[in-house]
Formats: sequence, C-alpha cells, structure tokens
Amino acid sequence: MMIPFKEKFCSIKQYMRCMPQPWGFKVWVRAGISGMMLDFVYQRSVNTGVRVKSELGLSGDVVMRLVSILPKGQNYKVYADNYFTSVPLVVKLLEQEIHYAGTARQVRLPNCNLDEKILKKGRGSFDYRVEGKHICAVKWHDNRAVTLVSSFAEPEPVQKIQRWNKATKTYTDVERPYIVGTYNKYMGGLDLLDSFTAKYKFALKSQRWYTYIFWHTITLAVVNAWLLYKQHYQSPKVPNKEIMNMRKFQAPHYLSFWWI
Repeated sequence: MMIPFKEKFCSIKQYMRCMPQPWGFKVWVRAGISGMMLDFVYQRSVNTGVRVKSELGLSGDVVMRLVSILPKGQNYKVYADNYFTSVPLVVKLLEQEIHYAGTARQVRLPNCNLDEKILKKGRGSFDYRVEGKHICAVKWHDNRAVTLVSSFAEPEPVQKIQRWNKATKTYTDVERPYIVGTYNKYMGGLDLLDSFTAKYKFALKSQRWYTYIFWHTITLAVVNAWLLYKQHYQSPKVPNKEIMNMRKFQAPHYLSFWWI
C-alpha cells in the first residue's frame, strides 16, 4: 500500500511506477477478503557494507512478520502475488501450520520443470508438479500462461468456466484448475482496501511528511469501522436501504474529529 506524498525532503519516500499513487510511503499490509486491514508493517531493505542476507529475502520476511501474530493450528490461509511467492516461504509457513496460495515467478521454482508443450494445446490446458505431499505448482494457460503455488490447493477438481471465443463469436467452456479458482476468489482484499481509502479522500496539504501518515491511519480506521458496521447490520432483519453507505458513515467522523 502506498501512502501518497509528493513533497521533498523526506528520506523514506519511495517511487513505485506500477501503483496508482507512485510517490509516497510504502507499507506492507495484510487485509481480509472484505477489504478490512488486519495488520501492517514498514520494512525496507538496508544497504550496508556488511549485510546478512535473509534466506527468505525481503518479501518473505515481510510475510513472516505479518503472520507472526496469527495463532497456530487454526487453518489460516495466506494469498499473495508473485512478488512474495517462493518455495522456502511456503515451507516456513507450513512449519507454523499456515497454508499459502499465490502466483509465482518461474525463476523462483528451481527444478520445477512444467511442460510447455502441454500448454500449447490452447486455452484451458495445464500442467502441474507436486513436491512431497504438501507443495503443488500449477501452470495454466488462459489468455496467457500463469503459474501458481499452494500448500493446500491442487488442480483437482477441475472446474468449467466460460470464455469468449473470438473465432466463433460465442462463449466456450474452458477447464480451470481448482487452485486458480480459489486464488481468484480470495485474492484482492488489499485492492478493495485501496479503493475504499481513495474513494472519499480528505484533501490535505502539508510539508510535514508524518502528517500524511497520521491522516492515512485515521482513514484506515474509519474504513475498518464502516466494514464492521456493515457486517453487524447485514442481516435479513435490516434492509439494505437502511444501512449507511461509506460517504454518510465517514462524514460525521471527520467533522467530529475536527471539532475535537
């Protein structure tokens, strides 16, 4: 997550070209499927003359810090993109009885030779490898090839989904491994959180960089409160029309904060 900040004279400001807000403070966030923020940390790689390189790297260390407060043996599942996924990380999480699923880069899967010839059969084709009884890697071809790794999900049962066929101008059935469907279903909580924080953003201008972090923290707290409010009142007894939207819920909190 990026906390937007464009002013000068700040040594911890970073640039991320792939983000909607490329300039700002990068924090690592663990979010639920509903978009609720559960935990966050600030961590950067340190460039020093003598550096002890971690076995998991920066991305793996961040994941381990974010899940460090989770109790063991509760069947927690972590979903992440290919920046974080590596076999040592999946093994480390399994030692703490935490499962993992995520997209992966092929260079981070040593000695895992997924057959490219099978993928040439067309959309819906896939190949997979299983290490021991725990870690499964699947390469599936949709519009392009994508690789996923999981410690609990496998290709079976294969699901049927519909994709638009440009040649025939109709929808056709395509096979999709179970691991892909699970990842698509539960991945995306952080994107929801980013959209919530940016939807009704409070206009703030200051040359003090810590002010932006403070206000962003307040915004995250309000978003979490609104999501808890929705969960509490979403029941058959309460019509959706009576549940406040985010704009109505957020406005009184900002006004009361200013008066305080």
